[in-house]
Amino acid sequence: MSSHEGKGSKGSSGLLQKIDGCCQQSPHQPALRWRDRAVSYGQLAALSGNVRAAIESLQRQSPHVVAVLVADRVSAVAAMLGIFAADAVFAALDPELPDERLAVLLEELEPACILAENSTLARARSLARGAAILNVDDQAAAGLGSNRSLNVELDEDALRYICFTSGSTGRPKGIAGRMKGLTHFVKWESEALQVRTGARVSHLAPPTFDVTFRDVLLPLSHGGCVCIPPERPAMMTGADLAAWLDTERVEIVHCVPSLFSGIAESVQPGQLSSLRSVLLAGESVPVATIRKWVATMGWRVELMNLYGPSETTMVKFAHTLRPEDLERGFIPIGKPIPGARTILLDNSGNPCPPGVVGEVYIRTPYMSLGYFKQPEATRQAFVPNPFSHDPSDLVYKTGDLARMLADGTYQFLGRRDGQVKIRGNRVELGEIENQLLQCPQVRQAAVSIHHDDTVVVAPGDDAHADAPQLAAYLVGEQGLSADAVRVELRRRLPEYMIPASFTILEKLPLTTTGKLNRAALPRPQRATNSEQAPQTPVEQTVAGIWKEVLHLQTVGVHDNFFDLGGHSLLATQVVSRIRRAFQVEFQVRTLFERPTIAGQALAVTELQAEHRDDIAGLLAEVENSAVEKL
Repeated sequence: MSSHEGKGSKGSSGLLQKIDGCCQQSPHQPALRWRDRAVSYGQLAALSGNVRAAIESLQRQSPHVVAVLVADRVSAVAAMLGIFAADAVFAALDPELPDERLAVLLEELEPACILAENSTLARARSLARGAAILNVDDQAAAGLGSNRSLNVELDEDALRYICFTSGSTGRPKGIAGRMKGLTHFVKWESEALQVRTGARVSHLAPPTFDVTFRDVLLPLSHGGCVCIPPERPAMMTGADLAAWLDTERVEIVHCVPSLFSGIAESVQPGQLSSLRSVLLAGESVPVATIRKWVATMGWRVELMNLYGPSETTMVKFAHTLRPEDLERGFIPIGKPIPGARTILLDNSGNPCPPGVVGEVYIRTPYMSLGYFKQPEATRQAFVPNPFSHDPSDLVYKTGDLARMLADGTYQFLGRRDGQVKIRGNRVELGEIENQLLQCPQVRQAAVSIHHDDTVVVAPGDDAHADAPQLAAYLVGEQGLSADAVRVELRRRLPEYMIPASFTILEKLPLTTTGKLNRAALPRPQRATNSEQAPQTPVEQTVAGIWKEVLHLQTVGVHDNFFDLGGHSLLATQVVSRIRRAFQVEFQVRTLFERPTIAGQALAVTELQAEHRDDIAGLLAEVENSAVEKL
């Protein structure tokens, strides 16, 4: 089985053909739900046709890259299908990224055009670098969807999408994916879950991640409905997500474990009666999270742990959880799915027997094409199979460590290099270090992963309280400010790559050979403005919540939550606890808008005043009604 099996196969894409069939046969069936919008299959076909017609009007040689810079989730799905149908390459960009980061990604892509919307049009034009600009809002109004068919002839092995991941050299790596890999995954999941016609599936991942194809293509190829939450999941508490999943009657959920942890902690008995399966991927699954879930939901819902690098097209290992897994102390990643095999090698390149730790190599004909425009990085990661004489028989060198258990399942044991997972996102420490070295006054920089092993997780506390955090260490010129570096970094990197702490040192610790001694780096420092202590009862309660979530001894009323190591998932914990403490509908967005204790305490006070006014108004209405009856 060569890794290039089926090379050059051209024909009607199975997935697009199925989706086109649903559009033709059931045009009035719901295909997408987002906020107050319900989009039918007929409407989705028209929107996708608009995109396809606009791209084809450019008359560029295929396949060419189309960068998608839209916040509207319906437009993002229509863009994906329209770009595929136009025989172009889909590359989604996050509009929330800083301009400098977007510029780097667009320089890498060199797209033929940028697909924007009214809200992102000005930014797209400023970053275009010669690329054509297409406004999806204008295209929809122009009614260009004359050719609405998705049943098109495509090369299943050709470049079809690009998703970026962090790069160790400071240059992001674009993973070049094929339709062949997507088709294989959707077919496997359809059979493994016995997906029914009309299935309702969550779409929690942003369009920039390759898993968005799983969220979209699985339900649409079964005449189902893609259910998109009203806000980014990171802006919703676990209780909000559980309530939304319940209201939308979602049957299949794809989720990172850190997000599922909040749902597991908040779900109530009787909720999620429509839910059939939860598939977890992107991080190790904490046993504590599964225990919380099972304590409320039992084992009615199928829980599956998935593993597979994006380079091999999403998932290549799967494990259905069982009660006995709770006694292991860890959740296995399972066994290779059909169409994939694994080789476990030790440092000398020898196969590892059961129980021995080795590096995971994955062999599959459904892997990606490698890294976009980075042939050397591709050669280093996609290597010849050491047990084959066929030079085209490639395996992907994952850099992940694992061991095979006695029952044939595999246990994931972390990385062997500088790559880490932060809230489901792959991050290379080297890329952050390179960006730090470009900040004014910084001469040397190191980034490490910090686990707060001093924290004892109490019953009911979040299972990811001890989740890994990035810690930055800086050596620089006199007057170097950690706050200034943090501000500069936010102009260059996405939120999940910003270190939780910045520690300034006189020099970095080195080994006897002159290399950075990461083990000798001091514990991270998170400076707080403890001079202005909380005064009011509301401020004191909010401060107590911060201390619990951020694991701080002291905190000042004007400290910034995010400067103290807070991030979106920890923000949802703070919001949940503020709601319980004050019985008010405090929102995640409010925390982002008011990131200090003083600001959040004021917001709580305002909500309490509104609640009192509502009660007073209700009592007045009741009193007036009683008087009228007399």
